Amino acid sequence: MLTKVPESIPEYIRTAQQTARWMQQCRLNQTQAARALGKSQSALANQLRLLRLPTAVQQSLALHRLSQRHARALLRLPTQAQQLAAIETIVRHGLNVAQTEAYIDTLQAAPHSPALCRFLSELRHLLTRLHTAGIPVKLTHTRSGTALKITIEIDAGKG
Repeated sequence: MLTKVPESIPEYIRTAQQTARWMQQCRLNQTQAARALGKSQSALANQLRLLRLPTAVQQSLALHRLSQRHARALLRLPTQAQQLAAIETIVRHGLNVAQTEAYIDTLQAAPHSPALCRFLSELRHLLTRLHTAGIPVKLTHTRSGTALKITIEIDAGKG
């Protein structure tokens, strides 16, 4: 029996690489290329932004079969180490795209206090468990100076 070996990089990144090469060969800017491809300029820009992800992150995305939207969310993290750690959390907790974006929001908003980081990690884990159990959960946060306000919305009519 043949089993499909996972690609080393996701198809959407390979497509972005091909598009970037084509644009360079034809000397097209994003607007011209988008028009030729029948895409919006912003859709093409989002696709090309994925090329900023380090190779190790691209390979991890392929290994874990994460979506293009997961990959785009990871672009908000400044280092490869943070991106790889986030992928580990995404996979471990089975985070969908919305949960991944909320998780990255909390990473970016979190002060460097180890106790607060542990608390936020546990909170994310709890929210993931609720979501997995079929209870819709929404996490939002705002930051004002050194204060971090976290709001959790749970649809009490479900579950």
